Amino acid sequence: MAARGRAEGGLPDRYLVSRPIYNEPSFQEENEKKLVVPKTLRERVRKSCSCSRKKALKATKTFLPILEWLPKYRVKEWLLNDVISGISTGLVATLQGLAYALLVAVPIGYGLYSAFFPILTYFFLGTSRHISVGPFPVVSLMVGSVVLSMAPDEKFLLANSNVTGMNGTAGIDIASRDAQRVLISSTVTFLVGIIQISVDKRFHSGGKFLLIPYQRTRKWWAGYKSDVNAFYKKGKS
Repeated sequence: MAARGRAEGGLPDRYLVSRPIYNEPSFQEENEKKLVVPKTLRERVRKSCSCSRKKALKATKTFLPILEWLPKYRVKEWLLNDVISGISTGLVATLQGLAYALLVAVPIGYGLYSAFFPILTYFFLGTSRHISVGPFPVVSLMVGSVVLSMAPDEKFLLANSNVTGMNGTAGIDIASRDAQRVLISSTVTFLVGIIQISVDKRFHSGGKFLLIPYQRTRKWWAGYKSDVNAFYKKGKS
C-alpha cells in the first residue's frame, strides 16, 4: 500500500510503502503448483486444427517478421542512419563476396549473388536488425577444398588442344569446369543446410529429455531440504 503526501518544511513529495512481511510459508502458499488436468487427444487435435483470424495472423507474422516491425518503423528517426549503415555494410559484403568466390573456386559473379540474396531473404524472414548474413571465409575454404577435389582442371582438358598459354588455361574447357564447380558447391551447401536443420531439431528434442532428470533432482533436493529443516527444528525445540 502506497501513500503520497507532502512532508513538512516544503520538502518534495514522497512515497510511503507499507506491506506485510513476506515469508516462506506465504510464498509457498501463493506459488503452489496447481494441478493441471491433461487434455484428451481429441481436444488436442481440435485445438491444433482450429483456425481463426487472430491465429492465422500470428502464424503469418511468425513466418514473416517484416509484417510485425515494418508498420512500427520510424521513418524520420531511423531512415537516414539505416541508409548509411546499409551502404557501408553493402560495400563490405560485396568485396567479401568477390574474395570468397575465389576461395570456393567459382566465378566471381556468384560471390556477388552470395552477398546480395542472403541479405534480401533475411530482410523478409530475419528477426534481428543487428545481423549481417552472408558467406564466411572458413566455410568458403571448406567448400572450395571439396570443389577442387571433385572438379580439378585436369578433368576438363580439351581433347583437340595440346597448346598451353601463358596462364595455363588455354587447353581447359572453362565453361564446363565452372558449371560443374557451381553445381558441386550448390549441392554441398544444400546438403549442409539439411544436416543443420535436422541437428537443430534433434537438439531441441534432446533438451526435453535432459529436463526429466533435472526435475527429478530438483524434487529430491526439495524433499531433502524440508527433512533437514524439520530435523533442525525438532532438535532445537
